Amino acid sequence: MDAAPEPPWRTTYLDIIRQSFRPAGRAKLTDLVGFWLSAAFLQMVVGLPLLLLLSSETFQRAMEIVWLVLLVPLPALMVRRLHDQGRSGKWLCLALPGLALWLAQKTIALTTGLDARVRFDTFAWPLDWLQTGTTLALIILMLLPSTRGPNRFGPDPRWPD
Repeated sequence: MDAAPEPPWRTTYLDIIRQSFRPAGRAKLTDLVGFWLSAAFLQMVVGLPLLLLLSSETFQRAMEIVWLVLLVPLPALMVRRLHDQGRSGKWLCLALPGLALWLAQKTIALTTGLDARVRFDTFAWPLDWLQTGTTLALIILMLLPSTRGPNRFGPDPRWPD
């Protein structure tokens, strides 16, 4: 007897994860949305037991680690999404201000305490505006329509010929 076919959602999720570590080629918008939905679902599946078992501060640290692990394949997926629009992966540099600010805030909070983090935020608030603007620009770029047909990054993933 033939084995039962895998459910479509499982095949799609596994394909997204498998391809997410490859920055070459193109990715459909549905690949990106599927990745985000899958990551959110996995966070809930992992987070609920941790919420019940850990203290508040430990839970917060554990969930940050979970998100970091879930986000590892994201840069390659985003580069492939930009390629699908005919853009260079260099546009992903728009994420650097947000990443740098987050890293600075976390480092200050962990090494010198929350009070130092609050003092840092009082003079670094213009960086929050820069982070917000670049993040919005990157989100808009991810949502823009794809190039129809083949482009310099490969064949159209929706219509492979």
